[in-house]
Amino acid sequence: MLSPSTIPLGSADGAKLIGELQNSGGITVLLGSAISAFEPTGIPTGWRITASLAARLARGTVAPRKLIRRLLCDTAFEHVMERCPAPDRVRDVLANSLKNVAPNDVHRGFAQLVASGIVRHLVTTNYDTGLEAAFGACVPSLPVTLVRSEAEASAGVGATGSVLFKIHGCATDAFRHEMAFRLRDEAELPRWKREAYAALARGRPLLVAGYSGLDFEICSEIASLGASSVFWLLYRPEDITGNARRTVRECGGTFLLGDVRRLVEMLENAPLGSCAPALSGVRPRLVRRMFAQLTVREVDRWRAALYGEIGCGLDAVAAGERLLASATDAHDRGIAMGLHARGLFHAGRYLDASAEYASAVTLLRTAGTVGELRDAIHGFVESSRCGGKLVSAARGIRTMLLLGETLTDPEEHLQSLADAALLAAVLWEPAYKLAKRLRVQPLAKWLRARGRRNLAISATDAAKRGAWLQLQQVQMWADRYGLEWGTVYAGRIRPLPSDEGYGQLGYVVAQAMAYRRAHGVGMDAAESLRRGVEFLSILLGIGAYAEAWKISRLLSRKSGGLMGNVRRGCQYRLVARILHVLGRD
Repeated sequence: MLSPSTIPLGSADGAKLIGELQNSGGITVLLGSAISAFEPTGIPTGWRITASLAARLARGTVAPRKLIRRLLCDTAFEHVMERCPAPDRVRDVLANSLKNVAPNDVHRGFAQLVASGIVRHLVTTNYDTGLEAAFGACVPSLPVTLVRSEAEASAGVGATGSVLFKIHGCATDAFRHEMAFRLRDEAELPRWKREAYAALARGRPLLVAGYSGLDFEICSEIASLGASSVFWLLYRPEDITGNARRTVRECGGTFLLGDVRRLVEMLENAPLGSCAPALSGVRPRLVRRMFAQLTVREVDRWRAALYGEIGCGLDAVAAGERLLASATDAHDRGIAMGLHARGLFHAGRYLDASAEYASAVTLLRTAGTVGELRDAIHGFVESSRCGGKLVSAARGIRTMLLLGETLTDPEEHLQSLADAALLAAVLWEPAYKLAKRLRVQPLAKWLRARGRRNLAISATDAAKRGAWLQLQQVQMWADRYGLEWGTVYAGRIRPLPSDEGYGQLGYVVAQAMAYRRAHGVGMDAAESLRRGVEFLSILLGIGAYAEAWKISRLLSRKSGGLMGNVRRGCQYRLVARILHVLGRD
């Protein structure tokens, strides 16, 4: 296996490597959205769409708009879309914008590489039809099997010819319903996708190009594909993501440094046309069409849900208040209460949040869906626990279990049990820490085993549903219990370490929690202090006062000085303060 190194395309080693790929008998290429960002295709990358969504969603913020935009831009596109209240309408806008597009010279170059035999198979996360159009325009007689569904995979993968596998679906009318654009769509790969992916890569060099690696399920599979070698093209060294770094390291692969157009030219031994990046024009039109499909109330609901998900307390509260003011029935009011309570939670107003979640539960028992009721119960348990109302939290977990027992739908039943299991693991973790500190080994061992069982239940369900925030939380709490990930979850999905994983989800509060728990391990003292101060500034700016208070206490110990009183009315019962001290590593 090749060692994980970086080779510039323009170097002698780069030229040698390209020659080896040309003579390998046909490589498999995994292509991402960057290949469609060139004219005349001109489709913005996922990051560009996220940036434009951020600009829209951050209008009229209470916190500094620049800060909110920055946090939203750092949030994965799939996480932003997960909280959209009208996903079907947005999917149609995406599909209509990405179907029947003109191919660019990069698309054409890969079509020619397939025709020449240098590339055997193409796998792409892109929904657009640029590659299909390139095959039709450049090599119309070339037999290439198009795979966009399980039925097409059964009929086409394993045939003697080349395959174009659209692993995240296609924007055409017949297949748009299978487009993966939310977190829930990026759960563990279905068996047919996993087998098709492996069949196309097995025994061949795998070249990754124009792809960030930010998808939540794709990189988890690369190490087990059976590719003979892995090469990952980076445009700039700073473009490397956590998933890319881990994948290349585990595969013993190599990073290539250069432009995707130059890569195609070197593989094809022929110059491309004068492609230019398309960074304007299409981007605002696409996002403008999305928002045109939403009412003012739906946009506020999107804001409230997303702000609450990433920890922006001030603006989650503000959007929740607008939703409460415009609510027309019990269902609207119950949803608004839950979203408003989430903002209160991040502001450290745990007891107020607990009371409001309790009211939301009452309304949603009769007026809401199972999922909405479950979210409200979950919020009630978490806010009660953080505020020190431990008996109320335990009762809430019992309510979640009873809800699961009443459900006949297997998936809803399992999700309720998995939510209850995670909440129980979190609730009992301080008891485990206390038993460990007091060296009551039998009790500590029993609590740890119980925590492992509960986390295993939650992890299996989260991976199956694509609940990446829940899965990331399981990973964090497994660390707190001192558990190896393999003892909690035996499947193929592996979250990144808490800091990077929460960073990809945009959950800055949880990132700060991960920093606080690790005490800046792996950094020198100055860097650790700098990062802590940066977290504190962000948390104060967005109104996440509870975590800001905890970070300030840590920084006071690190710096030997007092960082100032930033508690700002955080609501804790005495027991919560005691547990915070006991839980400090």
